[in-house]
Amino acid sequence: MLLIDWGRGAAVNYRQSAANLQTVGAYVYRVLVKNKIPLNKVHLIGQGLGAHAAAEAGKLAKGKINRITGKTKHACNL
Repeated sequence: MLLIDWGRGAAVNYRQSAANLQTVGAYVYRVLVKNKIPLNKVHLIGQGLGAHAAAEAGKLAKGKINRITGKTKHACNL
């Protein structure tokens, strides 16, 4: 399990947080590749803007990530 805490990048304001999504997604993708983690065994889970960051990582992986799950705040609180 790999947990990416991007609290600093997401804590500014919504507009800046949204602008950081591509950077965070690229970071996640680089971590996976650098550590030679088989993309077909990866399940990325993101909540809120984190789901968009996971999608950015998936885009860079050219669809090779096994699964990406996006959660809304409401789904996480249920």
